[in-house]
Amino acid sequence: MKLTSSQLLQALLLACISFVACDKEPLTELVYGIDPATQKDLLCRSLRLNGENIKGDMPSGNGAGAAFVVNHPEAVEVSAGVLLFIPYEVNDPDLVCRLFLQVEGADNYWETLLTIDSSSQQPYFEILIPKFVRDGDFNLVFSVGDCNGNISPIYYTNTIVSPLSDCSSSISGSVGITVRSFDLGDQRGRAGFLYEMYTIPDRLDIRYNGRWVASTGTLFNNSTLLPDCNGTSDGFVSGTGLLEFDYDPNVSRFVEVYISGCNAGTEWVVEPTCP
Repeated sequence: MKLTSSQLLQALLLACISFVACDKEPLTELVYGIDPATQKDLLCRSLRLNGENIKGDMPSGNGAGAAFVVNHPEAVEVSAGVLLFIPYEVNDPDLVCRLFLQVEGADNYWETLLTIDSSSQQPYFEILIPKFVRDGDFNLVFSVGDCNGNISPIYYTNTIVSPLSDCSSSISGSVGITVRSFDLGDQRGRAGFLYEMYTIPDRLDIRYNGRWVASTGTLFNNSTLLPDCNGTSDGFVSGTGLLEFDYDPNVSRFVEVYISGCNAGTEWVVEPTCP
């Protein structure tokens, strides 16, 4: 019996369905983004900072010369997509001519521009870890060079990429710099962050829609971006408190929280209060 075109189409569809049903394999979950543990070359190239990415090993030396680091954060924690400021202290900022930064283990590095914070008068790295970087941890390594070509040893900062938080999430930490992003929901109104700094003082700063909106100390401006861990005690507080600001999800849902734990042995807890 000769099949019509309609019957032939139905037969082919049944055959395809049967084939898929018999040979169907379990679906593997697709995971997108850069994995800090296994894709260090790509992670280093994906960093956003004011400088040039260069193929090869990062320059380092024995610390001879005038430019060397006397203090730097040993650990930072950040949400992907949030601007991170990493301060470091050198013996004489005027003698620093070159700055180098790399993800440890990568086959490329960055030569960055010297940026001086107007408050601390010390240099810092300004880095954006893109949103497509997955949660995980890695070491940022850096060195500095003086104007006579001498290069410092390599210094290490352990970097943890943590997920976006929300109204139900508190965060806690200790010594180091923590920069986390919060989605504070759909309601417009007064939002805030409760903090517990315990005995050893820490500093809390809130950034919303590109502006500093609340702080335990003097509010930062466009030329002052960093707490002075090695100078004044401005903004470093003990005990409990609340910082509030006006929140409008139609402007932005995301709030950036900066906690500076400069003193050894410190502990803190920060919890959002949503409108």
